[in-house]
Formats: sequence, C-alpha cells, structure tokens
Amino acid sequence: MHAWTSTAPPAALTLDLAASAPIREVHVTFDSGFESELLLTPSHHHQKISAPRGAQTKLVRHYRVKIDNVVVHEETNNILRKRIHRLTAAVTGRAVEIERVATHGSADARVFEVRCYT
Repeated sequence: MHAWTSTAPPAALTLDLAASAPIREVHVTFDSGFESELLLTPSHHHQKISAPRGAQTKLVRHYRVKIDNVVVHEETNNILRKRIHRLTAAVTGRAVEIERVATHGSADARVFEVRCYT
C-alpha cells in the first residue's frame, strides 16, 4: 500500500488479511515531509533563512496499532519516519489497523507502508 492519506483525525487504515495469521512484528512507514526543502548549508544561516526545527508537521505523532480491535501498541510522541513494533508474543488476527490520532501540526497525514511479520 502506498500513500494512504487521512484528512482529519481520528482516522484509521485497516488491512484485512485473507485469513487469520499470527503477527509478531508490525512495520509502519509514515510521511515525514521529505518534499519539504531542508535548509542546512552555512549560506542559509548567513542569509537568515530558517527551517522549522524538530519533527515535520505531517509526521504522525500519536497513533495506535490494533489487531482485531485490540491495541497492541500505542505511541504518543513519535518523531520517526519508520517504526518497527516487535510484540512480546505473537497475536493471531485477521485485521491490522493503524489508527492515526494526531500529527505534529498538519491536518492530513500519510502512511506509505505497513508490513506484518510472523
């Protein structure tokens, strides 16, 4: 799945598997605003051009990972583009949901990839 987009929170991306399967890891790749221009050269500093510091506004800050409507992980202060969630024990389920609760400021958010492993 590429570039699932939500327009307003709360929103959820649900992956329906063909059959129930044991899931041990869930990988999620968020949009972190790579299309935004980064201003990192010394000339930008001398020209007094600045870029926002910290996480990009489009990056999902607060989200939940659910398997068959059971929360298996909740992240409240995410600052990373790629997240790997290793569950302590495999959870058998048929539906994997990424529930986007909030971003770092943007109304919309995108998920580029979700992978599930046993």
